[in-house]
Amino acid sequence: MKKIKVPKRMTLKQARDFCQSQWRYVIKRVRAGDRRNVSELKHQWILDHGLERGEVDCDCFYCEYADQKSPGVRDCKYCPGRKIDPEFDCRNVEYRYIYEPEKFYKKLLELKRIEVKNAKRKADK
Repeated sequence: MKKIKVPKRMTLKQARDFCQSQWRYVIKRVRAGDRRNVSELKHQWILDHGLERGEVDCDCFYCEYADQKSPGVRDCKYCPGRKIDPEFDCRNVEYRYIYEPEKFYKKLLELKRIEVKNAKRKADK
């Protein structure tokens, strides 16, 4: 797998791209019947890409982006998902990532569609 380096000042696009890539891996493994839990799968993706334990906050690029904006304080208001949907929360019982990985992945894809739609609207103005 391609090794990556987490930028000290990650852009929104980088956070979203890394997150999408990681979750494509997680869902692929879940669908293939991998018996590891989601946290273990996320961490495996981190290791497979040359990163070390603790290098990415919570093994989540959205959390890492938020942490870079507010170091040492878990402040979800900086979560890239919330920049698209202010109600987004990875712990939402409807699509909580740890218990509902398929629903969470669908939520990420929905956020991506909203982001693309909003960018198109801006470009059309």
